[in-house]
Amino acid sequence: MDADDVSPLFAPTVFSRGEAYFHEGRVRSVDAIAPGLFHGEVVGGDLYDVLVRIDDASMRCMVSCSCPFAAKGRRCKHAAAVMLAIGGMMDGDDDGDVPIRMDVYDGIRSRLASWYGAHGPLLVWDEAVVDECAKTAADTACLDEPRFPVLSEAQTGRMTESFIQSFLESDDARRDVGDAFEGASIVLDNALATADYGQALSNALLVMRIVGSSLEYVGGDGEGFDGEDLERSLGRLAWKVRLLVEKTAADEHSEMGKHVTTAAGIMGFLREGPETLGEKIGGALLSFSRRKRTRRIADEALNGLERSMTDIAAPRRSSRLYPYVCRLRHDDLLLAGEYERAAEFESHHMDDEMMAWLAATRFLLEDASDRAWEVAARYSAMGWESQVDSRPIESSPCGWTELSVALARRRGDRDALERLRRAALKGATV
Repeated sequence: MDADDVSPLFAPTVFSRGEAYFHEGRVRSVDAIAPGLFHGEVVGGDLYDVLVRIDDASMRCMVSCSCPFAAKGRRCKHAAAVMLAIGGMMDGDDDGDVPIRMDVYDGIRSRLASWYGAHGPLLVWDEAVVDECAKTAADTACLDEPRFPVLSEAQTGRMTESFIQSFLESDDARRDVGDAFEGASIVLDNALATADYGQALSNALLVMRIVGSSLEYVGGDGEGFDGEDLERSLGRLAWKVRLLVEKTAADEHSEMGKHVTTAAGIMGFLREGPETLGEKIGGALLSFSRRKRTRRIADEALNGLERSMTDIAAPRRSSRLYPYVCRLRHDDLLLAGEYERAAEFESHHMDDEMMAWLAATRFLLEDASDRAWEVAARYSAMGWESQVDSRPIESSPCGWTELSVALARRRGDRDALERLRRAALKGATV
């Protein structure tokens, strides 16, 4: 590691003074005092201690100094001088004397195995849908509640639109954006309470189309609105739709034709509706995926969506829809028990980061370290360019860099480990 590696970490004047300190011999000593921990002594206005810690597994680097300037959270000239000295030590190391630690690989493999499970995590599906439907059914059975008449299509449209219109005409007097969707919420409550599943599903889709069309007006320019409030309001509506689809899919006497229409409506939201609303509703399709009776409906709906997306293959990788559809299809295959097909899907869609992560994890657990390395090396390099160790799936126990380090150790690739160490120093934090 030389000046070109270290200089981007510091302000130009700070680095220049640190470089001068280094060349003047003001770095009294630099020693590795523990695994991944370097200690340097620098003579400045006083004798200052500089610590550089490089985590041996994740290759994250932190730098601290005892000087007053660094105490304010800034990178100082003393740290620059010591990092230059460490670079000289690393450049002079004999790689043959550095052991390859297999425990790092074994540790990552164990953590990922626990997280991954038998076939991989579900990314869109929420089991709480099933739990809530079961609880509601049990409560209804205990209370022997009657089924309620379903609202007509005309009533559904009027109730949904009238509350939205009232909100828009309130002249900013009502700032709770949820008020705009009170009519929509009531219609969905009725849909959940009625026995006429066909009309209930039709009403639910109509409601969400109206809500989707209203967003550019209800949201306006965003002034006075809390974006999180809008997200929560839309989330509550979409959750009711997901409950309704789960309940009707579970009914062995429900009409298959109605399910086909519902699936087509959900796909329509994904293709043409507001992205944020489509993604909230899209998971409802998975209620069809998880049942043999309706599995074909979900499969054909997703096949059609995927075919339509191949017509716009070039921009799809920058589209928010593409990664969501990848997650949706992934869960569809797992819930249907089509595990081999799910693995093939991940491998064929590694331009999506989540699918690449799942494929790399699967390769690692199969001890196909070379295949895992090919994937991890690509994405960890992208992470270092942005100085962010990307964790593609929030629940995963590590990110690309930590996985790359483990794989480099498994392969005995000292050159790769050295590149990762240098990258860690470039991305050092104070």
